Amino acid sequence: MVSLTINDQSIRAAEGMTILEAARSANVYIPTLCYHPLLEPFGACRLCVVEINDGVGSRMVTSCTYRAEEGLEVKTDSTVVVETRKMLVELLLARAPKARVVQRLAREYGIEKTQLKIRDKGELCVLCGLCARVCDEIIGVSAINFIKRGVNREVTFNPEISSELCVGCGVCSGVCPTGCLELEKPYGVVTAIDMGRKAAISIDKYLGGEGIIEEALIEAVRPDLCHGMDKGFADRSRAVPPLSLDKLTHEQATAEANRCLECDLRFHIKPVALPPEGWVNLAEESIQGLPEEEGIYVLYDENKEIYKISGVENIRQGVLQEYGNGGVARYFSYEVDPMFTSRERQLIQQYMKEHGGMPPGNEELDDLF
Repeated sequence: MVSLTINDQSIRAAEGMTILEAARSANVYIPTLCYHPLLEPFGACRLCVVEINDGVGSRMVTSCTYRAEEGLEVKTDSTVVVETRKMLVELLLARAPKARVVQRLAREYGIEKTQLKIRDKGELCVLCGLCARVCDEIIGVSAINFIKRGVNREVTFNPEISSELCVGCGVCSGVCPTGCLELEKPYGVVTAIDMGRKAAISIDKYLGGEGIIEEALIEAVRPDLCHGMDKGFADRSRAVPPLSLDKLTHEQATAEANRCLECDLRFHIKPVALPPEGWVNLAEESIQGLPEEEGIYVLYDENKEIYKISGVENIRQGVLQEYGNGGVARYFSYEVDPMFTSRERQLIQQYMKEHGGMPPGNEELDDLF
């Protein structure tokens, strides 16, 4: 074990742990997009930067790649760290403006819009590389990878070999933090099973049944999440050509089934740790912990769309009154600000600029704006 300090909090970490792992073990939040605990650190998104002091001097490092050391002092939210992350988030916002996780990070760091040129307003991919890395390191196939370089870099299925390698396990889409990756069609045994079930249902209906097929499923076995590379897999010939699965012998069917790389693997892999939501449930127990100070609260409807923005002298009392009034609000967020009237005006004007009108719950203030 080693002892280090993170944000003035003394933490004991196992030797070999990274700063990021040590921080998460102590519930200290550090944002990441390209990190996953099952994969080797990549350091692509740079969002996990922290400021360290090892006795020689202060410097910035990526916490997902830097090992925790005895006596290390770490700051995860110093001024230089926050400013660096703001710059990185602005770059991400220009790269993938439609990605919800990037929009959430932008809200977290107070970025209304990027000052950089947006190449594609519908882009979702942030080039985190998680899909390619999980296909390589966990599945051992490398059916998906980076192509090109620099500003033209992108992630794609390898057109020459993906149809031979990909079995549609879906692990790549399971770890994608932005939801940009969807498999169009699985191959091999996955397709065979799906086609066989549909055929059985159709035959049953043709014979006068209701198409209800009783299935006796084999008890699932938890897959090994770290079986790693399967050397030579890319050169191994298929038992049958893709999508030509009729008239198989028992040996051929068994050989093709053995290509299945545990198709439920993605259900056992934890999703990427995303930034915490900026709102909480509008409930009495969550209101009790609010500060009785001047500030702003924002109410959201069931779709987490802004319903009302209000500046008050007492945040807890204001939110508690909204809770007692009922209405459509289901979530809320808040911030302490002694200049709450100015902050209220700023947020409402920002909302009006984006939506072309007042928040539904602020319609009585329409004449003032």
